[in-house]
Amino acid sequence: MAFKQDKPEDCPICCESMDSQKEALECGHWVHTECIVKSAKAQCPICRKSLILSKTDMAEIKRLHLKYGMFERTEEEQSELVERHRELVELMSVERRRELVELMSRMSQIRERKILRIAPSQGNLDVVRWLIDQRRSE
Repeated sequence: MAFKQDKPEDCPICCESMDSQKEALECGHWVHTECIVKSAKAQCPICRKSLILSKTDMAEIKRLHLKYGMFERTEEEQSELVERHRELVELMSVERRRELVELMSRMSQIRERKILRIAPSQGNLDVVRWLIDQRRSE
């Protein structure tokens, strides 16, 4: 270990006293082992260096992964997840575009029919507010 941080008074993660921590991590940083375990990662939260933890601590990390569904994904699984996310975003944006087109169409109809008396200087915001109120009352 080339680097060794001086022992701070408080843990940088939980801000509690470092009195219970007897030694620095392998990377030289001082963090409570419990804080590392609660993060569900066997790495230093400061420099991200992988750490060798006790079997008990590793078992707790594994339990947290199972409890909260924090599984390591393969590159293939990750790219599939990203692709699904992109498709979802595209669907949402298509739906959002439809809503905007519908809203703009209704705004034009409202102005043409003079259903809502709004001076041109008031702009579209008043029309949008009126449409929202109409939707709520439906």
